Amino acid sequence: MKRPWWMALLPAGAVLIRLLGRTLRRTFINREIELELRREGSFILTGWHSRSLYFCYHYRDQTMSVMISGSADGDIVAPVVEAMGVLTVRGSASRGGTGAFRQVVRLLKEGWNTAITPDGPRGPRCRVQPGVIELARISGAPILPVTFAARRRVVFNSWDRFVLPLPFSPVVVIFDEPMRVGPDDDIEAARLNLEERLNAITQQAEATWGR
Repeated sequence: MKRPWWMALLPAGAVLIRLLGRTLRRTFINREIELELRREGSFILTGWHSRSLYFCYHYRDQTMSVMISGSADGDIVAPVVEAMGVLTVRGSASRGGTGAFRQVVRLLKEGWNTAITPDGPRGPRCRVQPGVIELARISGAPILPVTFAARRRVVFNSWDRFVLPLPFSPVVVIFDEPMRVGPDDDIEAARLNLEERLNAITQQAEATWGR
């Protein structure tokens, strides 16, 4: 099927993200956790779908991969992410037997980090799906929970309430302690633990701006 002409323009979106990111006035909380994990090896960056735009900028041009849905929506997002210097793997973490899932496991073992939005690609919003837990269990890589909040922002009326920081806005970025999933750990308990932690640090980040 012939691609619409406008899809050739999608990589230009990466230019706008790079320009926006350079204007943001960033404050980090617990960034030493991220830096230590970088020294130790690969990790699974995990944050809510609504907060994903900032981290596309934060991890630009690095050994970061991201799993993106094979849907039509993913067809739009993938060229932008690739133009940010992030490796895309098309598929879903919710289906542990897929080739995409196995590819991400291989990348983690080869030293790549990967980013997962555990409530994506279609929700429910702020509910962790078990795929990210299975990925951590099988690969042995730690999960790094992360979030951000912007003082000035636009919140879209989308299923995930997508957050767009406005240019020159102060933002706070919070990393949480890494979460490791052993082969005998209870998947549901780990899923709930991650969900609670992501919600807690997101509330903490929003409270920075009195929300």
